[in-house]
Amino acid sequence: MSTKRVFTLNVALKLKNMGHEIMRDEPNFKNEKLKVFVFKATKEFYKDLNLIVNKAI
Repeated sequence: MSTKRVFTLNVALKLKNMGHEIMRDEPNFKNEKLKVFVFKATKEFYKDLNLIVNKAI
């Protein structure tokens, strides 16, 4: 199973609200106060991620 890491809380929450499940969270190795969110990488996930990144949402 392929996964994708998201480093931004705002993007991770938008993806979660769009129906994508956060598989787990991990500590950010560069800054231990931050978290990295891991999602299952699917075609639908990438479609929604592109919408968010391109400021459509």
